[in-house]
Amino acid sequence: MAFSSWGSIHSLFRSAKVPVTYSISGATYTATKSGEFNIITITAASSNSITINGTNKVEVLLVAGGGGGGVDTGGGGGGGGVIYNTSYTITPGTPITMTVGTGGLGATHAGFLGNASNNGNNAGGSDTTKYRGLPGNNSVFGGLTAIGGGGGTTSANTSNGDNGGSGGGGSQSRTVADPTRTLGGTGTSGQGNNGGDGFSGKSGGGGGGAGSAGSAGLSTAGGNGGNGLANSITGTSVTYGGGGGGGTYIISGGTQSSGGTGGGGTGGNGKDAETAYGGTNVRNKASANGTNGLGGGGGGAGFNDFSHSGNGGSGIIILKF
Repeated sequence: MAFSSWGSIHSLFRSAKVPVTYSISGATYTATKSGEFNIITITAASSNSITINGTNKVEVLLVAGGGGGGVDTGGGGGGGGVIYNTSYTITPGTPITMTVGTGGLGATHAGFLGNASNNGNNAGGSDTTKYRGLPGNNSVFGGLTAIGGGGGTTSANTSNGDNGGSGGGGSQSRTVADPTRTLGGTGTSGQGNNGGDGFSGKSGGGGGGAGSAGSAGLSTAGGNGGNGLANSITGTSVTYGGGGGGGTYIISGGTQSSGGTGGGGTGGNGKDAETAYGGTNVRNKASANGTNGLGGGGGGAGFNDFSHSGNGGSGIIILKF
């Protein structure tokens, strides 16, 4: 009898669960429950930390910031790199450093009449850097690093789209005397895909997405951004890391490019000043920003003296434990 009772007590101790607790320092986040699991969504963090007790495994979705688009038939910005780890090992009680990457600024042409702070690489710099979108910033959780999306390039120089989590789009040829188009940047293996190449005539390539490569520019439109990658860590399917659409020079009969699913911004279309930013040509269509929280790439801008391209969207960290 005594032996049987001791066996029952021993089984009770063996089956008892250690409570799972956590504390977060400095970051902006929301917390929800799904059954017994905590779901923590971190939207802003800069070398902040989380400490988790009661488990040594965490499900992690990590998305970097998207790249900004380029101007002057600019390439679309690449989507932020996406990492999904279903069983990331941690040390209980030890703070884990985390950073949510912000999106890269889109570039502006010298004559832009809008927000002077949204100038990407156009201020100063060399002939190989100005008028390009800036790359997105990395997101970090412990030993995991998602790489920011590459910035889209421009016809104002001969450099290709930036490499990144997903690569930035290429652009049209620089001049009639130099008809060589520029190429899309390279995506990071396991996180994203390549950007699309520019079209030698009049359009930029789409930024790469976490799920597929950006499309090359066409004679009638900029290349579409690559699609992002769907994930259901929160219990609802959401797509992250879409590439921005490429910009185009066409002002009559052209088609505005699409951003990739997962927050990619549409590309701009047109030659003259954008109506939304002080111009008068209603045929022109402005590029769009990537979506914050999804790591979308910004859209590339059309060709004019008053254009600006889309900013990349910020990334995100989602934890489940």
